[in-house]
Amino acid sequence: AVDSEEMLLQGEMYDTILADYLVGSVDSFAPYYQTLVYPRLVQHLKPGGHLYVVGLEPIPESDEGGADIVCRVRKVQDA
Repeated sequence: AVDSEEMLLQGEMYDTILADYLVGSVDSFAPYYQTLVYPRLVQHLKPGGHLYVVGLEPIPESDEGGADIVCRVRKVQDA
C-alpha cells in the first residue's frame, strides 16, 4: 500500500510557503504534533526559499471580564 502522506505534493518545490494560522489549526485537531509540521513544509522549499509563519496567539477557553466575549465568540465560530 502507498502512504498518502508520502505522495502528497511529492516532488513539488516552492519559492515561498505561507503558513497562515497553521500551527493553531493543527493544535485544535492534533495537539502535540505542531513540531512535525515544519519539517514537512521545509522539504518543499526551493534552496533560498522563504517560509512565512503567521497567526494569532491561541485564544483561551475563557478570560476575566470583558475579554471573555472573544472566547465565547470563538466557541460559537468553532461549533
